[in-house]
This record gives sequence, C-alpha cells and structure tokens, in this order.
Amino acid sequence: MDEKLKMNIQKADSQFVESDFYNWCKDVMNELEEAWSNKDIELLAEYETKQLFSLHQEQLKNMEQRNVKNVVKDIQINSLHIVGYEQKKDLDCIEVNIEMSLIDYYCSIDSAEILRGSSTKKRNVKYKVVFVKDVHIQSDGFQSLKSLTVCPYCGAPIDLKKTSHCEYCQRDIHARKSCYKIDELEILTLV
Repeated sequence: MDEKLKMNIQKADSQFVESDFYNWCKDVMNELEEAWSNKDIELLAEYETKQLFSLHQEQLKNMEQRNVKNVVKDIQINSLHIVGYEQKKDLDCIEVNIEMSLIDYYCSIDSAEILRGSSTKKRNVKYKVVFVKDVHIQSDGFQSLKSLTVCPYCGAPIDLKKTSHCEYCQRDIHARKSCYKIDELEILTLV
C-alpha cells in the first residue's frame, strides 16, 4: 500500500494495522461467500451496510422465487490491495481490490441441476470492495476470533476449528469483529 494512503487511513483510525486489516478482509470475504451460498441472511447483515444488505436480501429472495440457488465454494483469496481512501460525509471509506478463485455456479433448488457455471471448474474473480466506518469511531482493531480458546460471550472452552458456535451458550462466533462494514461489492472481472 502507498505510504501516503496508509498515513491518511491511520490518521483517521489510529488502531488501523495494515496486516490485520488484510487478514480480516480475507476472513470476511470467505464468510460472505459461504453465507451467500447458505442464504445466511443474518451473517450478511453483520458485515454489510443496510443499503448493501437490502440489495442482497432482494437478490436472494428473487433467486428463491425462481427456485435457484447460487453455490460458492472452494474459495481461495489470491491477492488484496488497498487502492483508495477517502472521507465521504461522516464515513471513512477504504477501497480494496480482491482477487480470488472459487467454484461458482447456479443450480435448481429442487433437483440440484446445474443451470449456469460449473460445479468442478474454478473461476477467477476480481472484486472492488469498499469498507466504511463512522468517522467518529476509532476502530478496536481487527480482533481475530479464530485463535480464541474460550467463548468471548460466556468464557466456556471452544475449538473454532471444529465448530463456529459455543456449545455452552449456543452463540455463533464469526471470524472477526470490526466497526468496518462493506458498503460496495462490485465484480470487476469474472473469468
């Protein structure tokens, strides 16, 4: 990342650590792709602004009405690059280009017949993703929850390699928490 860009981000968010942000982005993108495939609307709401969430909610509803499911799996993040930063109104906006390879296809919900794409061939996709946070909030960093050994809610022992929820309090534990949300998610190229 360009040093001037990094300085501008850190001036607005003193807790910003580039490597932690990149790791957080990878985890979030993996979780979003899985949530999309599983139609896990609650998880999408955790990571997206209300505007983007409404759009994705409508898209999922439309696919369900057409009896279609979008399956995304075998996700591999190939590169992430912060390419821009600006303040818009009361938001800090970080623009990131993310290149990944994945299996991405559409199938019938009832018959699992593939309607578009391939269930075996990986595709390369490049996203433009804009992450935003309120300018008045200093982030609390990008807390890694994957390395936790106890539940952050109740303190019970957990193994996040085996499960994504606490067996004691039954709360879901997602990859990472942050005050940043995804405001824009645009496919730049898909091959």
